Amino acid sequence: MTKPAYGQLLRHSPLESARFGLQVYRGHVASADIAQLWDFIVPHKVDVAIFRTPAENIAAMQAYRGPREQLIHADTLVYYDCAVDRLDIREPGNRGVSYRSATPLDGPALERAVRATFATYQNHYHANPAFSPTSILAGYEEWAVNHLQHGSTTPSWVATDGDVIVGFICCRLDEQDHT
Repeated sequence: MTKPAYGQLLRHSPLESARFGLQVYRGHVASADIAQLWDFIVPHKVDVAIFRTPAENIAAMQAYRGPREQLIHADTLVYYDCAVDRLDIREPGNRGVSYRSATPLDGPALERAVRATFATYQNHYHANPAFSPTSILAGYEEWAVNHLQHGSTTPSWVATDGDVIVGFICCRLDEQDHT
C-alpha cells in the first residue's frame, strides 16, 4: 500500500517547507497511483512534490496528467544489503580514530562535520532550481542533528580523532521490518 493510513498520496514535509519557503510534499508512489498525482497536487497547493517510485515503474509516468515541463527526474535509488554475520570485520586501519555513540552535546561539532562532508555533494535536491545550495546543505545538518534527538530508532555514532569529529554514521532502524 502506497498511501499512509490517513489516505494521502503524499505527506506534507514541514521541515523542507520551512527550509525552502515552499509547500513541499513527499512520499512513495506506486505506478498505479501516478495518474492520481496531479489531482492531489492541485487542491493541496503543492509547490514541490518529491516522490519515489521503483525504477522499473518509470514508464508509468506516462499516466501523469500534470504539466510535463516541470517534471524533474532527479535521482535513482540503489539499495545494498548484506548478511552482517558473514562480514569479515577487521581492525580499523586508522589507529588514532576512536568511535562512540553520538549524544546531543555533539550537535555543533556534528554540524561542522556535515558541512565539510556534504559541501560538494550533489543529489536530487540540486536538480531543482527552486532549492538554494545553502538551504540544501542546511538540510543535511538538520538531518544529522535530528538523529541525536530520537533515541533508539535513529542511532548515530561519531568517529573522533582527539576531540575532533572526523566522521559519523546516522541510521534509522525499523524493528518491525528488521531493517
